[in-house]
Amino acid sequence: MNPGRRFPGCPKYPDLNHCSYFQWVDDPIFERGKVVILEQKDKIGKMEKQIKYMKEKAKSFEDKVKEYEKKAQEYKDKAKEFDNMTQVYEWKIKEMNRMERKKIKEVKTMERKFWMKLLVALLGLVGGCLFFNYWVKDEGIALPR
Repeated sequence: MNPGRRFPGCPKYPDLNHCSYFQWVDDPIFERGKVVILEQKDKIGKMEKQIKYMKEKAKSFEDKVKEYEKKAQEYKDKAKEFDNMTQVYEWKIKEMNRMERKKIKEVKTMERKFWMKLLVALLGLVGGCLFFNYWVKDEGIALPR
């Protein structure tokens, strides 16, 4: 687990009768090495704080992205709803136009029937007057003046 690291131990190791003596032998650390280690630990601490801050920022951005995606979906749903409503109103407008054309056609038909009845009535009246006039002349009836 510690390759290259030195240690003295019981000379009888690996026999079963060996003692449990064991100690790591490390090189002495010079003063400059101690300063460098402290500086590196300080840098590592600052970097860990930066990493934590960046992770928090990333989480905040992810939350905002989720929020915006949710709003975008809501807008898509609203747009779809308005599209459906537009289609319904377009259908209603077409139906009203069709009904209007049908009513106009009915009114024109009624108008033609009225004029035809009026014409027949006038022709009947004129014909009756002519018949009456000829009948009176043929019978020799004098009409008062």
